[in-house]
Amino acid sequence: MTVLKSSTINRLKKIAQSNSVWEGDRRSLPRAHKEREDGSNLIHLADHTQEDKPQCILWVDGSMGYVRSMEVVDPNMGQEAMVQALLQAIEYPQSPSQPNRPQKILVRDRSLQFYLRGVLQGLDITVEHIDHLPMIDEVFQNLLQHTQTTPPTVPPNQAEALYQQADTLWRTAPWEYMWDHQVLQIEINQWDMDTVYAVVMGHLGLERGVIFYRSRASLVQFRQLIAENDSEDLEETFLRQDCIFTLFESNESLSESEIRAIRNKGWSINDDIHPIFGILHPLEGGRPFLYEDEAIALTVAMQSLNMFVSSHKTELESGEYGVIKSTYKIKPPHKSSKECKVVVQTVPDLEEEIQEIIGDDDDLDTIIHDDLLPDNTLVKLLGISWEGLEFWREHIPKSSCYLSQAFPQTADAFSVLLIQTSRPKALDLIAEIKFLGNIQGVCFHPAEDNSDPKELGLLIMGNEELHLFGEFSQDDYSPDQEMRQRWLKRCQESNGICGVIVAMGLTGVTKGRPSTKHILAFYEVPLINPDDLGLDILKSSPSFEF
Repeated sequence: MTVLKSSTINRLKKIAQSNSVWEGDRRSLPRAHKEREDGSNLIHLADHTQEDKPQCILWVDGSMGYVRSMEVVDPNMGQEAMVQALLQAIEYPQSPSQPNRPQKILVRDRSLQFYLRGVLQGLDITVEHIDHLPMIDEVFQNLLQHTQTTPPTVPPNQAEALYQQADTLWRTAPWEYMWDHQVLQIEINQWDMDTVYAVVMGHLGLERGVIFYRSRASLVQFRQLIAENDSEDLEETFLRQDCIFTLFESNESLSESEIRAIRNKGWSINDDIHPIFGILHPLEGGRPFLYEDEAIALTVAMQSLNMFVSSHKTELESGEYGVIKSTYKIKPPHKSSKECKVVVQTVPDLEEEIQEIIGDDDDLDTIIHDDLLPDNTLVKLLGISWEGLEFWREHIPKSSCYLSQAFPQTADAFSVLLIQTSRPKALDLIAEIKFLGNIQGVCFHPAEDNSDPKELGLLIMGNEELHLFGEFSQDDYSPDQEMRQRWLKRCQESNGICGVIVAMGLTGVTKGRPSTKHILAFYEVPLINPDDLGLDILKSSPSFEF
């Protein structure tokens, strides 16, 4: 069992100990957009049938009635996650709590009780088992009551028309030939929606969809704030937008019944994707559902946009055009609504203004793709014996391997990046790697996420594309930091050569430890110095998540 370092124990013992009693537990959370077939999105906390749901870790001061720490984690994370959240509750608790150590901890999980007793030795904290945790029960009950008041994601009367237009938008795929500075002005003048400015997202291979800004000023102001922002207060900047949107997400977070419910509303795309709708407003914040007038206006806006980009694809694709203008008569998805006239046009002067705000940034020419690895893929840094490496070279088909020059075998193991998924997905991935010119290198590039230092794991392909395979924290207390440093050291001792494995066998005992028969491709490639890519520190951009 992993125990706390003596230096950590000494640091924690310097924090004053109170006579308080804390409660700790982890419980399954509903998915963010839980949607039933009746069109509602009620969240059922008592539903334990889906083991893949995220879990919430809570540490609560039962004496004071304060939540000291709350973390959402993957259900596969072990008991270490409970300890990490506990240390945060002790040292950096949520306001208004102050740093202190509890006298006693209550948990309802026997295995957790025994685990914490071992880990917390030397901190003078008693760990006891109890059947019920009243404070934590109350927190989750309040969450349940809050979610029961959430309206349907889409009003039932407008759902079919809205999903059908989203269906058309996905098939039309304007992001394949339009950039996010190619703005379309759409005059609706109904349903509290006058003139909106449509921005197509996804040309860089990231989040696809369309954002409809309610005013020109809102769009320009947001671009200015992003251009001026030094990664501080990105969330605040993001929430200042005044817009309504249609974006597309992976089906990975949905159950089969939820997918069926969406298809019943008119969504016929067979790709593993589904649309989401919502608004952002400086005063309302983010809202992942629409009211009736909003749904009607968004449907009309999408329909007019779909018609415009289909009619003028050639001009839009060329990027060389002046003012293109078209008028459409559209029947809104409401029985009492009359046919309306919608005017759509390009706005060259606004496009020029946005490009001036963006400026000439060389990094904009570098696209980091995040769609190479299939869903449900395990990525892991491993070290294998030199005997194992020679065995792989002999038994893995040469047709699927890229073998490099000889290198010294002085390290205690050979550094390998494991990419493990199902057999069909692994074979598709190998074919895609071959299409991209094979893997030419692996790089860990510095990045920032809201000022939190990270490193992005990148695969450099033969066609010079960069593909993301993982994000790694640079926090010294991160559990994967020591492992990654050891992996990099081994790689350096091998003249900067490492391996990349594509394997099947994601379930059972072979998960994370594939046997030779599960390895479908093996590449020996150099570790690339991030300076050689010529990029600055990469920074995250706001994303539409609620």
